[in-house]
Amino acid sequence: MAARTFRSPSGGATQTIGMQSALWVLLLGPIYYWRKGALSETVVLSLLAFLPLIVPDGTFLIGSDAFSFIVWGASFLLAPSLLAWSYERRGWDEITPR
Repeated sequence: MAARTFRSPSGGATQTIGMQSALWVLLLGPIYYWRKGALSETVVLSLLAFLPLIVPDGTFLIGSDAFSFIVWGASFLLAPSLLAWSYERRGWDEITPR
C-alpha cells in the first residue's frame, strides 16, 4: 500500500498515512486514533474493545475472550483507510505525488 499524504485546510499541516500508521494502531489502539483526531473511530474502537468487560461470559461472540482481539486486529488492518476517511471528513486535501 502506498503512503497517502493529507494537508490541513487551515494552517497547512500535513499528515502521512501508511503502514507505519497501522503499526502504531497495533501498539496504541484507540489512543493513536485519538491523537490523530479521528474521534469517532476512537469512540467506536474503545466501546467495542471494552464491551466484553460488561457483557456476561458466554454471550454469543461478544462474550468470548477473542472479541477484543478481533476488534483490535480489524482496527490494525483498516487503520490506513479509517484515518484517510477521518481526514477527508474533516476537509483535509490529499496531496498527490508528482
